[in-house]
Amino acid sequence: MPTAEATRRAWISGAILGLLILISLWGIGDYSFLAGLFLGIVGAVITALVLIWMSLGGEGMDAAQWEPDALSGTGQAAARTLDVIEPQPSPKPAVQETAQEISDLKAKSASAPAKPAGKAEPDDLKLIKGVGPKLEELLHENGVTQFSQIAAWDDAQVDHFAELLGRMGGRIRSDDWVAQAQTLASGGETEFSARVEKGEVY
Repeated sequence: MPTAEATRRAWISGAILGLLILISLWGIGDYSFLAGLFLGIVGAVITALVLIWMSLGGEGMDAAQWEPDALSGTGQAAARTLDVIEPQPSPKPAVQETAQEISDLKAKSASAPAKPAGKAEPDDLKLIKGVGPKLEELLHENGVTQFSQIAAWDDAQVDHFAELLGRMGGRIRSDDWVAQAQTLASGGETEFSARVEKGEVY
């Protein structure tokens, strides 16, 4: 399609030629004004159409091939926009790697100890001088199962457990359970604990 500028120039050129025809035929020749005007218009139209045809390179264009410049640009812009926003396919997960990770987790679970975390085996509190089987059972009932618990008792806790143990509560201070528990909790032994482990007591 010719551009608007080329079309405008073609019509201007045709009008100039038509005006020249009118002047030539009416002013110089023997034609009347109306005859000169008619021939000038015909010449102008023919000239403009020929120039427009030449701007097409001498070839006609099928109507099916024609599309307005504005719409063509819009279509191209829309196509580019769709290309930009079209979602890209996400990569498929590596199935073999996932299966390997699951297998590793199962292996770790199988090798883990069956004992629940935080459930340490109770210490043998009878290794503390003054704690017999009955007192050990009473301490267990009140949540005391480790040497480290007794080793951390302060005066208030000593008084509390002395009251719980009743007439035997005085043994906590007289036998110094806290000092014995500190030794046993650190992995050492006392004279009394050594006798118990040899089977001389209980």
